[in-house]
Amino acid sequence: MQVRQVMTPNTAAVDAGASVAHAILAMMDDDLGWLPATDNGKVVGVLSFADLVIRTFCDGLDPDHARLSGIMSPGPPTCTADALIEDAAHMMGQAQWLLVVDSDNKPSGVVFAGALAEQLPERGLPGDGSCKVSCGKAR
Repeated sequence: MQVRQVMTPNTAAVDAGASVAHAILAMMDDDLGWLPATDNGKVVGVLSFADLVIRTFCDGLDPDHARLSGIMSPGPPTCTADALIEDAAHMMGQAQWLLVVDSDNKPSGVVFAGALAEQLPERGLPGDGSCKVSCGKAR
């Protein structure tokens, strides 16, 4: 089975040169906990809620002036829509999602651990309820 069969298409993205405030609004508008950051439409990083809190507010940066390129996590793991779900699960590791890109490295969707876990229950992926770790502490 290919990733295209289980992915959520058309994920939102924000330009890496945009302000942190712009990214916060985009995340709120789409009810997302993370966003891919792009440069000329190509994925160059990812911005998570943790990035916002730790790298912006905890460091005292002004969200209107700070740029995503300064706080994003560069080089997120990606796969293509034609990748096999077993390969995507391996690339995902213990993460909750994997960004799907096209052949030009432009975002085309996201595959969540839960979607893979439904197809690969033997793998023990985070989305299948078998993951018992949160913030580094056993539940």
